[in-house]
Amino acid sequence: MMGYFGRIFNTIRNYYDKDFQLKNKVYSRGVGTIPLAEYNWLNFFVTDADKLAMFEKGAEAATQFLLNFNWQDYKNDRAFMQTTIEGNKG
Repeated sequence: MMGYFGRIFNTIRNYYDKDFQLKNKVYSRGVGTIPLAEYNWLNFFVTDADKLAMFEKGAEAATQFLLNFNWQDYKNDRAFMQTTIEGNKG
């Protein structure tokens, strides 16, 4: 039964993040992901070895994200979004 409630909670927890990203695609380009599917987010007794492994995965993911991120395109898209929002106010 706990597995069922856990899945419901995960659905609710992830809904708002996904909703914001769908409505604000420019911001989504500035968000990276870290593949941690093999770890339980509710495990309060993570071993030191697992902590180190997760840290390493985070560092690798951040490095790849930054190496592939096009800052100029992002700034241009944000500027366009801002002018669109300001144009819709009047």
